[in-house]
Amino acid sequence: MSAYVVTVFVTTWFFNKGYVPQALRIPVGLLPMVPAFVAVFPIVDAYRNQDELQRRVQSEGIVFSFVLTALLTFSYGFLEAYANFPKLSMFFVWPVMAVLWGAVGQPLAARRYR
Repeated sequence: MSAYVVTVFVTTWFFNKGYVPQALRIPVGLLPMVPAFVAVFPIVDAYRNQDELQRRVQSEGIVFSFVLTALLTFSYGFLEAYANFPKLSMFFVWPVMAVLWGAVGQPLAARRYR
């Protein structure tokens, strides 16, 4: 993930300085996704190495996060369309999902098994 962070900063710097030609905007803009994709494998491996209870807590936390994120994003989408709320970037979806998973869903699921 540190490679991801570095790649985001370097890519942003190149774009802000105007060093990226029009023809390379898409591939350079997607460069941070290379280390993000590589990070998938250790994350899946860590999940597979958990015991059954840990997996269940993680899975329930993720399901909770997925459902609430869907409800929040659809609700906000309707507010954008019908109530002139400001348009939000897709960058907001993952942080919402991560917070709902780590700060709400996972603790609720873990509490259930105490």
